Amino acid sequence: MSFLKRKINFKDLEEELQSAVKADDLYKLQNDAKLRAVEQNVPNYEQFRQMVKAAHLKPMDRKKNVKDSSWQLKDFEGRTDEKYEK
Repeated sequence: MSFLKRKINFKDLEEELQSAVKADDLYKLQNDAKLRAVEQNVPNYEQFRQMVKAAHLKPMDRKKNVKDSSWQLKDFEGRTDEKYEK
């Protein structure tokens, strides 16, 4: 059967497209991070590398993350365990 006469697998095509879009977005983020690092005159390669590797990370919303966490720091307030006391 000719390559042109085969049925198109739209699921695989969609997955390939999504993968390509993700790769393109990551490339753009990393490229922008590289340009920012050069503008900021990053002193050494290690800091430059860290900026580029962390380009995809987003800042955490402290209020949302603390509220949604499975445990709260206030649960430990006033707790007196002998093994933790000095």
